[in-house]
Parts: sequence; structure tokens; C-alpha cells
Amino acid sequence: FARAFNARRTEVANPPFYVPVAPAEAGTLTLDIESLIRFWRNPLRAWLRQLAWQPFYPATLPAAEEPFALPDTAVINHQLLAGRRAHRDWTQIGPQLQQMNALPDGLLGQSLLQPWRAAAWALDEKIVCSPRLPDAVWSWQHSNITLSGSLSQLHRDGQIIWQYRAPNAPEHIALYLRHLIFCAAGLSHLPVRTHVLYPPKPWVWGPMEPEQARQLLGHWLDAWRLGQEQPLPFFARTSLAAAEAWYQAGHTESPPEKAQDAARKTYLGSEHQHGQQHETEVALVFGRDAQLPVDGALFWQLVADLLLPLQHLSNAPEIDA
Repeated sequence: FARAFNARRTEVANPPFYVPVAPAEAGTLTLDIESLIRFWRNPLRAWLRQLAWQPFYPATLPAAEEPFALPDTAVINHQLLAGRRAHRDWTQIGPQLQQMNALPDGLLGQSLLQPWRAAAWALDEKIVCSPRLPDAVWSWQHSNITLSGSLSQLHRDGQIIWQYRAPNAPEHIALYLRHLIFCAAGLSHLPVRTHVLYPPKPWVWGPMEPEQARQLLGHWLDAWRLGQEQPLPFFARTSLAAAEAWYQAGHTESPPEKAQDAARKTYLGSEHQHGQQHETEVALVFGRDAQLPVDGALFWQLVADLLLPLQHLSNAPEIDA
């Protein structure tokens, strides 16, 4: 493996990092929903792990923060939303969070809690308290891939996802996929809407016809199959930035200059933004290539087939890096 990792990638019949799929396995591919979502959060990491590679994260000093910044807003959002669902006395949530060391003691803690409490209280009570429904088991055959699993976040008012912290780019990809699978399942007894309840910036994705959703989902499955054979130039933050810029520039057959600039800027980074080219998995696989992966045809094909069709659904907040 050391020789493979250090070898310069060349255009040959069997390039480095190539993992062949046995013909016997090609006709019997089975995949569960959670594995598909986990793969697309970071396809490079998933592919490298097939080679028994484990990521190494060197110890770093914590970034400087505001002196009174809250240590973990996810804990606060979780307790506030749980309190709303259970109709608990909100005057008791603040002291409970202080006992959990999630808030400073005294009036300072109450003051810091106030905007988060207001955001949680502003959520639509009908959605927050929507009754939970049993999981729905779903299976779908696409080409030679069988996708199966359970839809486990179903409520009377649709699919409701509790998001306790601002979603980063991989989490946003996962949310996209959950909505797409929900639409593809075609559950006629439910409103086909996905509510993502992140208190400061909640959003909802509207319905999509099951046939259209399955057609789009088929592209994700085809790309997943390709990702079992070779590393994919798909980087959540960079690919999303490219798709958003492409969509804003208008529907064109080839990526406009605005989208190409957004992809290069996010991939290369700057003195104010960490570029994805410096991430361990990306540098390991693509760091020695003469051509940037964001300039390759496969990168833009994945953006066009997977992310661009979903941009019209999005009224979501800005994505955290």
C-alpha cells in the first residue's frame, strides 16, 4: 500500500487506487439506505477504507472563541425541542442546562439562552408536535443494485428531521438524499414534505413525483457503483458550491465560468478559507495529479447529475464549512 500511495498517478489501464470488482459480484449488488447516505458524506474516505486505510487527525489547538460563547449549542437545541414536544415548563430548562454545564450560571446563562429559546418557540407547533408514525420499509431495484431500508423519521405531517446544529456540507448532502429517498418511496398516506427543524433557520423541501425522484436517485446509485471501483472527484463543500453557482448563473449545458470559479475557490482555498485540497483524503488521492480534479469532466458530470437537479428544491440556509 505504501508504494501505491506514493506512486504518481498515470493514465494507464490499471491506475493506482483501482479496486476491481469481481464479475460475480456485479450482478448481486445490495445496498442499504444508511450505507448509501454514509458513502456520499465523504466518498473518498469510504473508498480509502476499502484499502484498510484509517484517517489520522493530528492534535491541534482549539480555535480562539468569544469569551462567552456557548460550548455546545446542539445540547441546548436538543433540550429546547424536547421540552416543546413534551410541553415541559420552560422556566426549568435553563437551570437544567446550567446543571449540565451547557450554560453559564446566573443571569449570564439566562441571557445567552434567550435567542435560542425564542428560535425554538417560533417553530410551527403543528410540525414540532406532529405525531410519530411507524417506520416504513422500502426496497427498490435499479439496474443490478437493490436499495433497501427503513424510513424512520416519519410523522403525520411528512418527514421531520431534528437538526440540532447548523448542517455542514456533508450533512447537507445527507439531508438531500433523505428527502430524495422519501420522495422516491411514494408513500401515498403522507404529505411528501421534508421539514428540517434547525431552530435558528428551519426549512422545508417540497414534493417531487416518485418517478422523477427515482430517476435522480438512479444517478446516485450509478455513481455509487463507480465509486466502488475508483475514487470519485466528489467533495461535498466544493461540489455544492459549484452546483449553487451553476444554478444561479442559469441553466446551461456546460458549467459557466461563475461555477468553475466557485469550484476552484472552494477547492484551492485562500488565506481566509481552508481549501478542500488540503484535507487528508483529497491530498492523498488527488494531490499529485497534474490536473485539478475540479477541472476534470467527471467532477462536473457528478455535479450536473447529482446536485444541480436538486437546487430548485433548496430554500435552505447557507451551509457551514
